[in-house]
Amino acid sequence: MPRLAHILIALSAAALLGGCGFRPLYSDNGGESAETLLRGAEVAPQNDRTGQLIRNAFLEGIAPAAAGGGGYRINFTHSSKTLDAVVSFSGNKPQKRYVLNVEYQLSNAAGKELTSGKTFAEVSYTTTGHLHADNQARDNAIETATRVVARDMRTRLAAWLASHRQ
Repeated sequence: MPRLAHILIALSAAALLGGCGFRPLYSDNGGESAETLLRGAEVAPQNDRTGQLIRNAFLEGIAPAAAGGGGYRINFTHSSKTLDAVVSFSGNKPQKRYVLNVEYQLSNAAGKELTSGKTFAEVSYTTTGHLHADNQARDNAIETATRVVARDMRTRLAAWLASHRQ
């Protein structure tokens, strides 16, 4: 009996979602999918390591990697800071927070801004007082933060494209 109940619930959910105009984000039902539109978007090259990490992480989530030429351009700027998260009674600062802020814009081929937004990531890491270990911990925090903001940008832009496609 539980199996029949699950089937009935699934069928009723499908009927309700079909009636409300719900479309999966990455479906190509009725035109190009958001993923196809993102795949064709040109992502502006970056001049620094963090910007390049964000750009690479954004493109990694789109298979195959974007080559541009799809009529859209994505520009973004970023800023970051490192803060002390925990200060011990001895004055030692073993815990740090890396905060990455990104502002992005999606434009059409004519350069008209279609949408824009902001996203951020905050990653904590522990320092040990050893230069190599501290540098590695900071680099790992930067890489994690860039993946988080890239994934968020990709999802938000895909959602916008999906809701504004013809």
